[in-house]
Amino acid sequence: MLLNLSTRFRHLGLALSIFYLLYNLMTVYSVSLYTLYPSQIYNLATPFDSMIPFIPAMIVPYSWSLILFMASFFLVRTSTQLSLLTYRLIVTTIVACLIFYLYPARLSFNRSIPDDWTQFGYQFLQLVDKPFNQLPSLHVSYAILLGVSLWDVFESKKRWILAAYRLLLTGICTLIALSTVLTYQHHLLDMFGGVV
Repeated sequence: MLLNLSTRFRHLGLALSIFYLLYNLMTVYSVSLYTLYPSQIYNLATPFDSMIPFIPAMIVPYSWSLILFMASFFLVRTSTQLSLLTYRLIVTTIVACLIFYLYPARLSFNRSIPDDWTQFGYQFLQLVDKPFNQLPSLHVSYAILLGVSLWDVFESKKRWILAAYRLLLTGICTLIALSTVLTYQHHLLDMFGGVV
């Protein structure tokens, strides 16, 4: 059965609403906790984090997460795929926000805004995303879930076209995951937590 646009938009709206409500609620909670009781906010930096280079251009794949999130609701073909996608994203968001509440963490990097073509991206990021809600990295969790959800949405009788699609999807999701540490938005433990 073909999915109509209103059904797709309803599912997208539900998943986005739950994300924005819970994520922002946890940000307000963490900022308040850090202001009042800074010792109750965890630092998850490891010695390995200092060895990771800052690559300003990785802001581009970092920004793909929201695009892929929204596009996925229009790429799935069946109502079962749409329901699974919505369910996975909502459950992941709720579990992550529960962890943000129980184990609030703050980013330890002091990242300066680059003075190049990536500047706007980092300024926007600094404006909309505070250095909290670290473990797990939702960018990483979503990249994996979206990759799994979109794996079988494309069909072709030519195997090389299907292989090229899956290689592209894997590449995009991998770059999104790696961008979390290469933009100094997350620590390695956050990234591994997102995978789990």
